[in-house]
Amino acid sequence: MRGPGRLRAIGWLLVGVTPVIWIGAFVAQLLVDGHTKAQRSADAPVRIAAVWGSSIFNIEAWWRYPSWTRGRHALLIDDGHSPHPKKLVADMDRHIEAMADLLGQPVPDGEFPWVRGTIFGFSGRAMLRWATCWKDGKPGGTGRCGPP
Repeated sequence: MRGPGRLRAIGWLLVGVTPVIWIGAFVAQLLVDGHTKAQRSADAPVRIAAVWGSSIFNIEAWWRYPSWTRGRHALLIDDGHSPHPKKLVADMDRHIEAMADLLGQPVPDGEFPWVRGTIFGFSGRAMLRWATCWKDGKPGGTGRCGPP
């Protein structure tokens, strides 16, 4: 802990302790719910895993991509070379609102991160609240990476 490799040791310590903390928090929440008779949905473990996975995606995006453009609902994360990022985010916000109207649902709270590039090697997919697309558009040269 005092030598030249202390940062690496601290990093591995955090990696090892994180799952223990998440499991402890989940068990503590179950105990509280049991004592207060609160209703717990069956997908609680999936939601906890989704929050943890989203945190990991956020760390990689912060590390790899310098440009973050926020809109009402969408957050465009890219390498800073996307054409007109503010227009892209405004278009995506309108697309999200149109989809919510089409489904007859309100727009969900929170931000939807949208990566023009890859996250953990994934591209062209939606995972949790995250959407990824190829940096220069879809394969095959259509050039689209955003709302229709």
